[in-house]
Amino acid sequence: MWAALGVPFFIFGTILCGAFARWPDRVPVLYGMNLVGSALGCVLPLPLIPLVGPGGALFAAAALVLVAAAILAAARPTRLLLAVIAAGSASVPFLIDPGRLEIREYVDKHGVRTFRDHGAIELTRWDLVSKIDVIPVLDDATGPGPRPERFKHVALDGGSQTTRFTPFDGDLDGLRRRLMAEPASTSDYFWQRGVLAAHYLKRDRGQEVLVIGSAGGQETLAALLFGARRIDAVEMVGALVDLARGPYADYTGRIFLRPEVRVVVGEGRSFLRARNDRFDVIQIFSNHTSSTMAAGLGVLEVVNLQTVEAYVEFFSHLKEDGVLQVNHQVYPRMVATAARAWRRLGRDGFRRHVAVFERDLPEDVLPVFLVKMSAWTAAELEELHGLLGALGRQEQYRYRLVEDPLHPEASFLPGEFYSGEMPAEFAARLPYRAAPCTDDCPYFNFLRKTSRLVEPGAARGLDRTTAALLNRQLLAGFVPAELLYLLFPGVIGVAIAILAVLLPLLPGGSNRPRWRGGLSSLVYFSCLGAGFIAIELALVQILVRPIGFPLHAYSTVLFTLLLGAGCGSLWLSLSGGGWRRRALPPFAWILAALVLFLSVHRGLFDLLLAAPLPVRMLGCAVLLLPLAFFLGMPFPLGLAALAERPAGAIPWAYGMNALFSALGGVLAAVCPRRSGGSASIACRSAAATAPRRTSAAS
Repeated sequence: MWAALGVPFFIFGTILCGAFARWPDRVPVLYGMNLVGSALGCVLPLPLIPLVGPGGALFAAAALVLVAAAILAAARPTRLLLAVIAAGSASVPFLIDPGRLEIREYVDKHGVRTFRDHGAIELTRWDLVSKIDVIPVLDDATGPGPRPERFKHVALDGGSQTTRFTPFDGDLDGLRRRLMAEPASTSDYFWQRGVLAAHYLKRDRGQEVLVIGSAGGQETLAALLFGARRIDAVEMVGALVDLARGPYADYTGRIFLRPEVRVVVGEGRSFLRARNDRFDVIQIFSNHTSSTMAAGLGVLEVVNLQTVEAYVEFFSHLKEDGVLQVNHQVYPRMVATAARAWRRLGRDGFRRHVAVFERDLPEDVLPVFLVKMSAWTAAELEELHGLLGALGRQEQYRYRLVEDPLHPEASFLPGEFYSGEMPAEFAARLPYRAAPCTDDCPYFNFLRKTSRLVEPGAARGLDRTTAALLNRQLLAGFVPAELLYLLFPGVIGVAIAILAVLLPLLPGGSNRPRWRGGLSSLVYFSCLGAGFIAIELALVQILVRPIGFPLHAYSTVLFTLLLGAGCGSLWLSLSGGGWRRRALPPFAWILAALVLFLSVHRGLFDLLLAAPLPVRMLGCAVLLLPLAFFLGMPFPLGLAALAERPAGAIPWAYGMNALFSALGGVLAAVCPRRSGGSASIACRSAAATAPRRTSAAS
């Protein structure tokens, strides 16, 4: 995979490097147009992926490369041939069934690859957030005749997350009576009985409900069952919404087409910020995948629904007696994060407002975490006991109250988790990271403190599920899987970059030029490479919050930075000579633009959060443009300064820039999880602007 990805860029780098070396006086134009083209390439896949999938989009990208080859070709017949091949490549995804261009899964997550190999995938749909596969799941019963179908398994992104479409005849009253009379039938319609908790507590009061992550409709169905008057169902995956309201609407009882339900394709926090009304129930059920987290990959995930600022948003949109329900593992950290938000709102006595129910399982990855805006009463907890303890002898599914708001002494967690300001010395004693998460450091799943096995215990604030999660991530008992996933790809990438960049520069003495200031020149270009890519990736992580959709955040940041940098480079070509006199100002302006961004981005994001997605993307782009414009100047300035140096100087400079871009990518993966987004930006800007001390020598 690394080779397949690296070979095209190796060729592109050779072409660019040759152009820069041949026409050093035209570097700003060549570099600027390359960046402008790269910016356009960041947005071209957006309309193509929903139509033809990523496989088809690659054929369109290949067509662009063939057009470039035709332009470079010397002979007219060759140009015509390449143009015809380019047209054919661009036509392929529209002439061939997209399934023929499918990118197959490497890991057989939830059996998705096996189903695909056996032709059991009923439908595949792409959008800009996820790939969706719908798979019929048959009953396990044996006997003559075909097996009946139990439900439609809906796999997102090859099974990394799942939901399901459950067959339902639309009879809400009948289903409610069945669930109350036959608790074991819950699994026919819901992942677990805990899905019903908040809706059951508020039943038959004309309640108003918000579901963040409505997926296949389980939470929406639960709200309808217990008499919700209005339900706002928010879901990021637009293709999933289209399937639930279209081809599978009748299958699921048309719940998303009922007048009480309003479906919104969007991000939960942006939806809340745009609304002034309040809800009786806000429900979030396993929105950030626990299976990925258990495999050690979760530390790479930005979890914007589990930060102090997110809980402030939730609490601010609940009625005086409203309930927030979240089902996800690592509930101690959820308690600590929510407690700080509670305190930020000027409230106290948070412990009286929190109840956590856990199933009698070795690990309950989806406990029921409930925060009630008014204090819990004994009658309300008894009602929930009646619902969640109604499975009789099935002890493995019976719930117990592990955080009791009426009897804190019987609860599991120490009081420091509820304080709202967890003491630093207490947090340091814990065997894992349980301190509250914030928007500046939204890595809820980054829990690891030690590479040793950990033991659960109340005094340590470590529940058995979180302890098992941390221990399961240890490979061979001492190597953290999440650290391996975090660093190993970067190490491999750097190793390949060294081979691909340095070896071609070392075949003979003529390619190893010596010139005065050569070392400082190479340091200059190395810092530029590391700083530019690290700032770029850090900005992506920060802008995921206001934009909401990861791919849109990537596209916005990359498009803006590349387009702005290209314009900055082109501006140099229009401003005449005097390269050395301009060596310092761009770095000063870069620092000024970074200070401006760090000073105003939080306030601007708060304003943008309530705006429609295009407005949020545009606002973020405008904020980034000044920085992007000046980031495009140091590289062409440096190459122009090498115009009169030995012939190999420019290839060496370009090669070191590329090599340290790979190193900067590794830095980008590690730095924010240690220091937070804003501190990370400040750290990386130091790398990007450090060259100003060596530019004169080059």
